Amino acid sequence: MNVTSASCKNVVQTTYTWTSWMGNLISLVSLYDNHDARRQIETDIRNHVQRLLDQGLTRSVIVEIRHSPGTGGSTIARRVMWDLHRTYPCAILELMTSRYYFDEDNMLSTKFADRISALEELCHTSPLILIDGKHSGLIEALSNKLVRMLCNKGKRALLLRCKHGSKSTKKATQESSHVHHVFDVNVKLEDSLSDLNEFQSKYKEYIAQSLSGNQGQKLCRVFHFPLLAMMEEFQPKLKGIIEDTLDEMGGIQQEIAMVVAFLQKYANHVTPALLLYEAFKGYIRVSSDTPITYKDIKHLFTEHLLNLMVPTDPPRPKEEKHECFVPLFEELFLHNKYGQKIKFSILFEELKRMDSEHAARIFCEAAVKTNDAAVYANAARFLAKKEPPSFSKAKYLIQCAFKANNSKVRMRSLYHTKGPVLFHEMKREIHSGLVKDLKKLEDLASVVLKAYHEARNFPPTYPHPLIGEVEVWLACIEWIMKNPCNRDSNRTLKFLTNQSPSFFRTCVSDSFNLLDVVDEICQSVPNLTDAEETQRLSNSARLPLISNFKRGLSVTGRQRNADDLLEACKALCSTPNFPRSSQVELKKLQAHFILSGDDPIDSLNREILEYLLRLLEDLVLAENDYRLAYHLMKVCVLVTGKRCYSLEQGLTVCEKWCDAYPHDCLPYFYQMTIYFLQILDGNSLEFTPKYTKVLRMCQEKSQNHFRSTQSTLFVGKGGQGMSRLITRNTLLRGETDYVTDDSDKVTKFWRVDSRKKLLECKGRIRVSEQSSGRRKSHPHIELVQGNLKLYVGKNADIGKVERDFNSGTLVYFVVSFNLHGPVANGITFIPQEPSNG
Repeated sequence: MNVTSASCKNVVQTTYTWTSWMGNLISLVSLYDNHDARRQIETDIRNHVQRLLDQGLTRSVIVEIRHSPGTGGSTIARRVMWDLHRTYPCAILELMTSRYYFDEDNMLSTKFADRISALEELCHTSPLILIDGKHSGLIEALSNKLVRMLCNKGKRALLLRCKHGSKSTKKATQESSHVHHVFDVNVKLEDSLSDLNEFQSKYKEYIAQSLSGNQGQKLCRVFHFPLLAMMEEFQPKLKGIIEDTLDEMGGIQQEIAMVVAFLQKYANHVTPALLLYEAFKGYIRVSSDTPITYKDIKHLFTEHLLNLMVPTDPPRPKEEKHECFVPLFEELFLHNKYGQKIKFSILFEELKRMDSEHAARIFCEAAVKTNDAAVYANAARFLAKKEPPSFSKAKYLIQCAFKANNSKVRMRSLYHTKGPVLFHEMKREIHSGLVKDLKKLEDLASVVLKAYHEARNFPPTYPHPLIGEVEVWLACIEWIMKNPCNRDSNRTLKFLTNQSPSFFRTCVSDSFNLLDVVDEICQSVPNLTDAEETQRLSNSARLPLISNFKRGLSVTGRQRNADDLLEACKALCSTPNFPRSSQVELKKLQAHFILSGDDPIDSLNREILEYLLRLLEDLVLAENDYRLAYHLMKVCVLVTGKRCYSLEQGLTVCEKWCDAYPHDCLPYFYQMTIYFLQILDGNSLEFTPKYTKVLRMCQEKSQNHFRSTQSTLFVGKGGQGMSRLITRNTLLRGETDYVTDDSDKVTKFWRVDSRKKLLECKGRIRVSEQSSGRRKSHPHIELVQGNLKLYVGKNADIGKVERDFNSGTLVYFVVSFNLHGPVANGITFIPQEPSNG
């Protein structure tokens, strides 16, 4: 990572050299000398980025520059960095090798997140980080990980990422909550008159010579100016130059040119001269006995071919010759997709369309020659998905992948590849009518589930095997509904819960539980590659679990029909002689159907909430199914009236929940809120030691939780027991004036309007100094009732100690809770409630 900044005086320039063969990226020296042609979109991007940094970031965000290869996107990004580097700390993160695709232990992303965090701390301002390179998939995955990890650390950086793509794929990217804006670079200079005029004025002499009839050697230098290829008037001339250049070559030179063009298109290698030496060293003759160098290879090439390749002098790799070729194979066979949402590389997508059998043979041969686990695994996936599939060969390749030299570092991804291969075989047999009975279905499903189980980790942070298991259960449910139950949803429900073999008896509720875990992973794990896409997959799997039994079901507070699915579940439960185990399963289904309804649970009416509370109580407290304890605690906060949960009942659930899931931070979080309410009521002597213990446990268990700083519960103004706590949705419901983009309205809401629903508490400002050498002061609030420490909310804006207030000053505030502890929001120096006056 190159650090380039004049605003951060103490930063020493640091360079990590990871790259192999680099393209012709513009240098910092060229930017200093203004060799680049200025573009209109460059100004727009710079203004947008500078405005974000000047206003101050509230969290880490991504600004994306999307461009086709060769249209100047990387040059524009570097120009923006250069123009801003005297004002803000800037760094360039270049990814020029594919070996970082497999970052299963997140060592790479953690390393970069730590360095970006250190840069922000050292410069005391948000840094601007350019992420660029040849691999759009890797750039997107790593930047998504980094922005979540930085947000988790509470750091604020702007990631400017360059990505190969087009406007047609813009919509999917903007759905990511971390992408603040996407800029598309024009492919045609004629689309912008200012761009065309700038380019023609800057390179006037060169363009005139290129468009003339003279076809000297300099004509081929167009490859040093990619923008020239974007001019419509020059494109026919460019094609003629390429054809003439190729015709001038002959023999081995022409063959090498073909290989260069092939590797440029399909392997994303701009200058693979060392690889060419390995391939063509039998043809090379030198007069002396000295070792052959990169300069010797150049003698083979004409001036035209040198221009085609745009060479740079890379260092000779120290690895064995075989290892030099592995990255090339991975590019050709796995990674080079040019930012497209395709299953395999662009080479194999084209080969598959022409002749899938021939493509499969090439893939298998490449796997054997490289003995690389990733190539083996993807070859197996290719064989399983082609038409017609070759499952036996695919399973053989999976076994070979586990025996490959680098299998240990990719074990989890290999198991996850094995699961889909077996699942495709299972679906094929089902659709072909080869599954005649439940025994055969069980045998197939159990093999696939075993592969997915082996891909799991604990505590769960890897969501895709869990979604895979749900897809297996959905295939089983679909077969059961179609065959023994004749597509009757009520018969299917009764069959699954009462008459089916034990293997299938709990498949629906187990699926809901797995998807709950996936949702929790999306909300808590900071280093997910694409949390939004994972959440969409989870939602897509949850939908058929409901629609299979009742199409169009919407569980809301409105009047429901008599044939509603919930009524069907209740009717089955009350059937004489219905087994108790089946009644428990039906209760789970009812609870999951309500929790998965169209409306959020805090908008359900009182009757539905009380019924859901009874279901969850039976399942958690009577059946000891503490997978549902989180839902029970969410619901008990919402129930008011006679069924209202007391604080003691909430503590009982939390204590048993802790025993069942000691690694989870949420039971300690709810205990912490309950003890805080007890202390607020004046019982500090009894509950302060317990509060301190559970707060420490909550902080320890949530160290890597993505949303650890997000407040989810607030201390309400009224209510009894657990209903004294208010959710964020309840607090903001009906608050039309609360606009997050308007800082004045946000401040007014927390200081004034929030008191309508939240309890105003009081405490004293205390100031603590950081233990590091910079001795930075940090104010916090000390609650009057129990001397408990509260964090100051990020929007509190109370000023600075000894300038705007003195330590020990009495203040008034409302309280929220996140995984770090209680937070004081809307802090004022005079009470807003008459009772506090």
